[in-house]
Amino acid sequence: MYIFGWVSMWKPIELFLYDRWPLNRKLKSYDKMIITPIQILPS
Repeated sequence: MYIFGWVSMWKPIELFLYDRWPLNRKLKSYDKMIITPIQILPS
């Protein structure tokens, strides 16, 4: 029973610990895009 419980919890723990790192990188790049000044010049 202990082994079954450990195996069933592996995927949620993996998602929590490892799969959100790329998401954090994306969010940081989006934050940089929001802060970047933008100018619209008439053509």
